[in-house]
Amino acid sequence: MTARATGRRSAQAYAYPTATTVADLLARAQHVTEELKRCTDPVSLNQWEALDQALYRLLVELAGARSVGPGPVDRAAVPLYDIVKRYPTPLAPATPIVTEFTACEAARFTGTSRRTIGARILRGALPARRTSDGWLIPRQSLDLRDVPPGDAGDPHPLVKLAVTFGALTDVLHGHQEDPDKPFLTTGAVNRLAHELLDVSVAATRHAIGLMALRDIERPLAIARHAESAVERLAPHAVGQSVPYAAVPPPARNHPGRPRPEARGTSAGAEVVGRLDHALADWVRASKAEAAAVVPSTDVIRNITSQGIHLYAAIDALLAAEAADRLSLRDASGAAVAREELREAAQALQRSGTSWSTTTTGMRPRRDYIDAAQRLHDVLEDVIQVAPRLDRALASATRHRLLDSLTATSHDLTALLHENAPAARRLIDAGALLAPARALQSADDRLHAKAKGRFVPVRYSDQPGLLEAAVVAETAAKRAARALLEWQAPSPSPNHARVAGPEL
Repeated sequence: MTARATGRRSAQAYAYPTATTVADLLARAQHVTEELKRCTDPVSLNQWEALDQALYRLLVELAGARSVGPGPVDRAAVPLYDIVKRYPTPLAPATPIVTEFTACEAARFTGTSRRTIGARILRGALPARRTSDGWLIPRQSLDLRDVPPGDAGDPHPLVKLAVTFGALTDVLHGHQEDPDKPFLTTGAVNRLAHELLDVSVAATRHAIGLMALRDIERPLAIARHAESAVERLAPHAVGQSVPYAAVPPPARNHPGRPRPEARGTSAGAEVVGRLDHALADWVRASKAEAAAVVPSTDVIRNITSQGIHLYAAIDALLAAEAADRLSLRDASGAAVAREELREAAQALQRSGTSWSTTTTGMRPRRDYIDAAQRLHDVLEDVIQVAPRLDRALASATRHRLLDSLTATSHDLTALLHENAPAARRLIDAGALLAPARALQSADDRLHAKAKGRFVPVRYSDQPGLLEAAVVAETAAKRAARALLEWQAPSPSPNHARVAGPEL
């Protein structure tokens, strides 16, 4: 990460089990804004300036890759570019590594006019050097401020929002600097900028009421600018989706293994980014479905199917590890993990089958269907390329895939944990239905059976439903634990254990 971004600390503060995505951070920004609306703690000038500068840097990052200069112009990018250009006298430049500024930039950051800057240069009052494009002024000659980013340890919601904006800037910057990542479309960027500015308006509106009167002039100016920007971007944000960009889960280094940062040239290198994307989207969509009052049984069954597919991909990668001259310890640990994966997959199969005749009448949401399909496709690709990942650089790609899939196995366990309570809750509420012909005969169901109708499921109808869900969750926990134990580095035999004090 270059100094252009706000720093790694803010991005790492919100590391997710699979990947920290733009959608995750946007949701957090909206959540923190709601928290701010309930806050009554005063807002200091320093806290406000942290948010002010974080918003400016974020907007610059969003507009930075758009084409609005000489040559072909991206007309859809002009509104965002103009919003950034008209941002009221930024507190500090968005790029700390820039050492020289043009006369226009100097005027903007000092709150003066270009004519004033030019006059100072001609009088010799402002050092500058002439180039073919005009004057360049050294940064130190302008006496610009350096606004520190928000402190991640500050509990105030306004500072949390500043830190979240900083994390989002880091994620976007890392995505746009990586030549292997797809270019962020202008429509998606406009949608994200619209959402962030809308959050900023709401946050600033409340923060003004918590600030001293002598400090509210600039927040008012920023709020007015952001409000007009929201209105201007609205037509360009309609129908667009938030862009995808993510910071991957923390890499785990193991003794005797290549570093995961080493990028391979194998077929698996292309799958890595798609896998992180697909896993993050599927986990997020699954959690949203699980949180529904009446979940779809199609989703519950599909979660078990995706879990089996996930375990199959991990097993294929572990098989490639076994063929890659592992140490005896690694080989035995991989064998244990593969056996646990097999048993977990069988338990998931039984759990999914137990739901097969039931329904709640609810359909999966479209975003879940899309996320599940993308995950299925990329897991198939992982299984296909796994046998070919047998060279040193390709091995690093395999470890990267294993890290992402292993992290998601814990998300899968959490999702399975919702199945048993969901089954009990749905049966108690009479919301779990099944065809009367597929259930035990009873006097009160004869008419429904004759008419081919659905009736509420009773505990006696599905005696293995709850048990299968619990067994699947337990088996998934064992599989996830076995994977972690295999990945954990063994203690060095050359270092004796030092006994601590007895408590």
